[in-house]
Amino acid sequence: MIQKISERTARRIVPLILAACGVLLMPSCNDDIVLDEVDETAFIASGETFGYVRDATTARQEIPVTVTGSTNVHVFFGLTKATGTDVNAGIGVNTDLVQTYNEAHNTSYAAFPAAQVTIADNGNVSVAKWQMASEPVAITLTKGALEEGVYVLPVTVKNGAGVSISSTLNVLYYLVAVSDAPATPPSTDKPGGVKTLCYVEVGDASANLLNVGAYVLENSEIPFFDIAVVFAANIKYDLASGEVRLIYNESVKHILQNRDVYIKPLQDKGIKVILGVVGNWDFAGVANLSGDVLRNYAMQCKLAMDIYGLDGIDFDDEWSTYSQNTSQTAYSEFMASSWYPAWAPSAVKMSRLIIEMRRLLGPDKIITVFEYNFGRQIPADVDGVHMVDIIDYSMQAIYGSWVASSYIGMPNARYSPLATWINNMNPTASTLRTRATTIRSTYGFMFFYDLRNDDKTAYLNNASEPLYGERVKIVEPLRPHW
Repeated sequence: MIQKISERTARRIVPLILAACGVLLMPSCNDDIVLDEVDETAFIASGETFGYVRDATTARQEIPVTVTGSTNVHVFFGLTKATGTDVNAGIGVNTDLVQTYNEAHNTSYAAFPAAQVTIADNGNVSVAKWQMASEPVAITLTKGALEEGVYVLPVTVKNGAGVSISSTLNVLYYLVAVSDAPATPPSTDKPGGVKTLCYVEVGDASANLLNVGAYVLENSEIPFFDIAVVFAANIKYDLASGEVRLIYNESVKHILQNRDVYIKPLQDKGIKVILGVVGNWDFAGVANLSGDVLRNYAMQCKLAMDIYGLDGIDFDDEWSTYSQNTSQTAYSEFMASSWYPAWAPSAVKMSRLIIEMRRLLGPDKIITVFEYNFGRQIPADVDGVHMVDIIDYSMQAIYGSWVASSYIGMPNARYSPLATWINNMNPTASTLRTRATTIRSTYGFMFFYDLRNDDKTAYLNNASEPLYGERVKIVEPLRPHW
């Protein structure tokens, strides 16, 4: 067990301390995201000049990209020190490194074919004297006849005249999600326009995400549920590395790694599939990240959206201990140290995570908020951003109860005043029918939780009939866990 906070961990926390002092390291809406700067300490100490390759938009060495026809990425050749002469180099593809990547990450991705990669100017780049970076060079990735799936494309520096090449920063791994040209999915729009969202506890032995798509309206056969939430991935502080990570339990991992089995069939019906994010019983949470730590975590979430073809993300501020002590000595010492105040949670920090996610995801992905803990304290405006403009939907969080107005000011058209626990049939059937009638006339969104593999048509009819004038039916067998 780690008993002391490492120097490396301390270095990574410095941005958070600056944030606590009012120096928040957040980009503007037009800035490129930078997750880490190149650590030049070893290079400076050696007295040598090192060259490295870097993506033009991020300092990460693993970058997601989606290809449906052809797509461009941009890289540049950088130096750790300026020199008095021009430095020429070559950028190329080394598919032999795919095995290295797979062994390091316990994956089995195939290589993106080098024959379907075109590098402008044959990959020749130059850093002018007294400069530290070349102009970006475009790399074009073409789908061709490739089957849908995720491939790895290692991009490296082939040579650098007059400088040493960094052994640790000599390769970028593009995680290339290849998909067919997207067909327009069928619409799930229903009479009255009320949208429905359902959390599925995929770790429960009697739950299967596919069951969301089994319920349709009896006559029109439009899916009853519009949005399915894979509940849930976690946010966790890694003591060993000093980083906050997006992690998955085995059930969530199984769903994501088998997207063609569990996610794509729902999307083919027009149902959106988004990833829930919740705490993991330590002091990291969706409401206490800031600076580079926040931006790094947001990029991990963006990476998940891209690789697994998800339609968005749901933020739920639960199961994070924040200021509570834990049984692990290292955590306790950390939280008692002078570093800890930088981790104090707030609704503003949660808002900034949402702002960063919207910046990364663009306008077409879904962001939802469970109005609980700091999720019900999100201010109207943060850093000049009107929060309800970048959140798609929110829902009140106490099952069976009714909260007529959103705590965070969401308009009724995008807020669910009722939290319906399907498995526990809470609220009662009669109350559900009454509340659904009000939602049809006054609101535009309705939230459900905990769909399992037993027939719940009789209960759901109490929502479906008032909302849409139709009962629901099951059109395919309800699935067990896997």
